[in-house]
Amino acid sequence: PLAQAFVEAVLGDLLRRDREVGSDLVRTLAAYLDANGNLRRTGEALFVHVNTVKQRLARIGTIIGDDWRDPEMLFRLRVALRLHEAGQSVTTHPGA
Repeated sequence: PLAQAFVEAVLGDLLRRDREVGSDLVRTLAAYLDANGNLRRTGEALFVHVNTVKQRLARIGTIIGDDWRDPEMLFRLRVALRLHEAGQSVTTHPGA
């Protein structure tokens, strides 16, 4: 499906990294965007120190590119995250 291809194109590298090394980059990115870029609130949502958030965001930039904070890319990331979450929800709760 088209939505799955979009998620793969935008988040695929982060999803693979999380699976391969057990990192939490996708969840960190989602929390950061949900907190409107507030590092402290992101850390609180994830129960990690702000420095951990900063390190994870730096790793995200390394993996998907330093332009990830550009408005167009932020929009794509938000959409891809929502589609990914919706897909996870359907997989986890098929009757819902």
